[in-house]
Amino acid sequence: MRAKIPFDVPKQCRVCKREFTLKDVHSWGASRQLFGLSAVRLRVTEHRLAKVCCCGQIHLGEFAAHVLASVQNGPNLRALATKLSIVQRLPSAQVAGLLNELYGTSFSKRGQEARQSKAFLWKDFRGVAAHDCWSAYFDEGRVCHSLCGAHLLRELAVLQEQGSTWAAGIHEFLLGLHENSRRAPPATSILREYRHLLEQAGAAEPQPWKPPSKRGRPKATKGRNLLRRLQQHEAVVLRFALEEGVPFTNNQAECDLHPLKVKQKISGGWRSREGAKNYTALQSLLYTWRKRGKDVLRCLRELFTQAPALFNAS
Repeated sequence: MRAKIPFDVPKQCRVCKREFTLKDVHSWGASRQLFGLSAVRLRVTEHRLAKVCCCGQIHLGEFAAHVLASVQNGPNLRALATKLSIVQRLPSAQVAGLLNELYGTSFSKRGQEARQSKAFLWKDFRGVAAHDCWSAYFDEGRVCHSLCGAHLLRELAVLQEQGSTWAAGIHEFLLGLHENSRRAPPATSILREYRHLLEQAGAAEPQPWKPPSKRGRPKATKGRNLLRRLQQHEAVVLRFALEEGVPFTNNQAECDLHPLKVKQKISGGWRSREGAKNYTALQSLLYTWRKRGKDVLRCLRELFTQAPALFNAS
């Protein structure tokens, strides 16, 4: 940061009216600082290939790796535009307008495909997927599952408000495991207590029932349905307590997905499926940098400079 120091010298003597200059100053009084931004305009860097004749041969220079087209935006400008679009979720038109007002540049509103990448498919996932009990999530057998504790606690809390005693017990049990994860009891003790609570719940929750005049299967209560899921997915419910590194909830994933809905519904959305894929890939990259405490703009500048082959010049 550069510091500019203007000297505020009194204009003239109050007695003899002599005008003062900087040479007349013998000491300094109070000071005040003003933080501001200098006017920044677009700077054009033109790369030219040099020709050298030696030993009867013409030797031609090579363009820098990140200079891919005859006219393109540089890494700093592309990094800023990407951050405004992905992190601040500004519509493309507003990004282009802002850059034009600040730097006097025209930035493509539509652009070309920014990145050649494969879609992140569910079938390629190899980690632990934390989610709710939607049955479609369990269709992929190769994925390791973990049920979101926040979803379960919400369902148990509703039953507890309706007077269910067994729901209160399981709610307290799961929450206790989460809050004391570093001092969790052995796996055998966890399983034994969990199954005991489910056995008590099975005896307390009313069995499915239907009037004799109605056809079909008896209708189960919401508590019975939840109890069946807790029994059926025992290992998945307790995975956060039995395996290191498994989160208790999928709240982080839902928080990361929220900006996508804002972009889709409020900030203009996307013009094509490919554009949406590129956006989500960049968002995943930027949010990972942010969670690791990295400077997002700096990382983007390095990306556009050091890995230009991944991106088309625009």
